[in-house]
Amino acid sequence: MTKGKCLEAVLTSENALSKISATCVVINFQVWMVTTKQLEAINKLKQEYATRAISAEKLEKIEAGRVDLTLIPKGAGRQEILINNLYTEIKPQEDINIKTDLQNTDTLDLFNIILEISPQLSWTAEVKPKSIAKLTKGDKKTITINLRPGSDLGDRRI
Repeated sequence: MTKGKCLEAVLTSENALSKISATCVVINFQVWMVTTKQLEAINKLKQEYATRAISAEKLEKIEAGRVDLTLIPKGAGRQEILINNLYTEIKPQEDINIKTDLQNTDTLDLFNIILEISPQLSWTAEVKPKSIAKLTKGDKKTITINLRPGSDLGDRRI
């Protein structure tokens, strides 16, 4: 996979072809149509060039059918944290539990989400669950944040 410029053709109302470019991940690969003998030649080259790329000249000598393809993934994963109550009064040394929803609002499934919180100095915090294995598009999971203020409570924003 490489990061590169993805080009997408767009037809305007005047039927003029224009291009829009955006940075994204592209996957370049090849499909080969080979005989048994040609496959053996490719396998020998793979062994010979195990740690480096096979040169184009070497591949062309095989004289097999080949198609160069590029895969441009579409969509993105985006998360939103939904909290119903942003204001809560607490007393010193009193824990507070905040229930929130983590929602996938975009077009791709999300995997291996690690949930972390950075509490204020002298406070402790815990998030449950600590991770979410999979959050499918449009799905939401409830998470709980447990906060314990330090002795210097005062007015704080979390």
